[in-house]
Amino acid sequence: MMNKGMCIAGLVMLLAASALAQVPIPDPLPAFDFTFSPANPTSQSTVQLSIGGLWPDSCVSNSATVFVDGTQIEVALLLPGALDCNEPNCAPTLGTYGVTTPVGPLAPGAYTVLLRVVSCSEATEPQFLGSFTVGIPTGGNGEPNVPVQIGPGTCVVLLEDLDCGLRAGQAGIVVCCDSADCSGRLRVSWFLHTQGTGTSDECVDDTPRAVPPASSTWVDPREVGLGVCFDRCGTLGQNEEGCFVLEADDGRTYILVAGSWLPQFLGPEAEFELGDRVRVRGLVNIMRSAGMFFACTELDGDIFNPVFTPCAPAGGDGDCCAANYQPGDRVRLLVSNPPDMIGRPVAGLPAGTLGTVLCCNTDDEDFTVYVSWDNFTGGFDMGFLCDTAPISHPAGSAWWVGCDDIVRVAGGGNGNGEPCPADTLTIGFGSNGIQLFRDPQCPTTPRTFSGCVNVTVNTNFRARLSLSITPAAGINGTWQGTITPEVVSAGQNNVLVCITAEGVDLSQIPAGQNVQVAQVSILAVPEPAP
Repeated sequence: MMNKGMCIAGLVMLLAASALAQVPIPDPLPAFDFTFSPANPTSQSTVQLSIGGLWPDSCVSNSATVFVDGTQIEVALLLPGALDCNEPNCAPTLGTYGVTTPVGPLAPGAYTVLLRVVSCSEATEPQFLGSFTVGIPTGGNGEPNVPVQIGPGTCVVLLEDLDCGLRAGQAGIVVCCDSADCSGRLRVSWFLHTQGTGTSDECVDDTPRAVPPASSTWVDPREVGLGVCFDRCGTLGQNEEGCFVLEADDGRTYILVAGSWLPQFLGPEAEFELGDRVRVRGLVNIMRSAGMFFACTELDGDIFNPVFTPCAPAGGDGDCCAANYQPGDRVRLLVSNPPDMIGRPVAGLPAGTLGTVLCCNTDDEDFTVYVSWDNFTGGFDMGFLCDTAPISHPAGSAWWVGCDDIVRVAGGGNGNGEPCPADTLTIGFGSNGIQLFRDPQCPTTPRTFSGCVNVTVNTNFRARLSLSITPAAGINGTWQGTITPEVVSAGQNNVLVCITAEGVDLSQIPAGQNVQVAQVSILAVPEPAP
């Protein structure tokens, strides 16, 4: 009797025939790469929404439409022939696409982007694609963009004395604005204040509101310094002007209004040194007011009353797994579609997916590391569980995993094992094999490549699937792959095949052309019915 752990002769799984077909919508849909620009849009910006990635056939999209409903934006990705039903034939060859569509200008606020794929005869249900925030535009006198969104409900703090008994440090809630984008004056209800005179007569909206009597005044941030709460990690530094700065993880640089006392806390025998990674909590000014003096040239914001603590590894002061992950570490997922905290598996995270560590939660052994996964949009914001503030990341990209679910990615040609911008790994079978395109603008030192493809397979029995990957002669590196789902029923099935190759020696691979670097086969063994 033949061992059931081996592939059984006569029962070899075959890929579906590559016959031409009218434009179908893939099921499951491939992963979508979503970006938007500008990076910090305001209510005066036209936002460019860009969607791209790999497509399982030659009928790739080249256009999209967009519809805005309140703070929800729905993008319809149009397949060829979607509007006139003049559909071409589609070859089962992997294609790439990139579509950009404008939207806006939009009112200040947080927006959710949903995606629907549309063909001539069908359309998918909307799925979450990403999100972004529209902020306050540049003021009339050239002030910088407000570093955070300001509007009704924002808690603000005075950075200087104001008449009517209000002093620096007084906090309050923005009640309304006198302009639609809140770039002008703000009506603020000050906590426990009873000498205010502001009314809602000049509010730009007619929203019903109840405010403690005589608690509010109208304030112009261009004339009076206002701040909002700040809590970020970054690197402590000093610029050419001698001003202390925080180079934050979000890419912005802030002036630290602490020049008179901070030096005594710096040095080998003191609490901190320049170059240390620190966490700063304080108040970031909305904009520099005309009445305040600043000795330092303006950067991305000024932090008042900064409080410094170490920004420890992602796990805070505890042990974030034995690997002691740091925010920014690159990792690879070892399991497919890890579950959330109530046991529901996520879709779109096959083993081999690369990601960036955001933070850790040392109090939870099963969901310890918070990771932003490349090209993943099905996550949700659970950063409040972090021991330290998570670094900035694309909305919808994060998912909690356990220590044993990931492994650190070794350094590569660009310093961290990531592919260069034009690197691609295309997965084919048979004579096509796995092909690699090396970015000619990047060095030849080893780095990591990954890719996925949807495949239709046929089998006449219930089967457990696996992959066999054989690198070509002279091609090294560590090759791993996943197939989702791993167990299929008899008949025709759609599966997702993902391949990751780490530490590939690129000196043997010509740049700027597709080179076959490996062969991959799908194997099957009988799987008993549950």
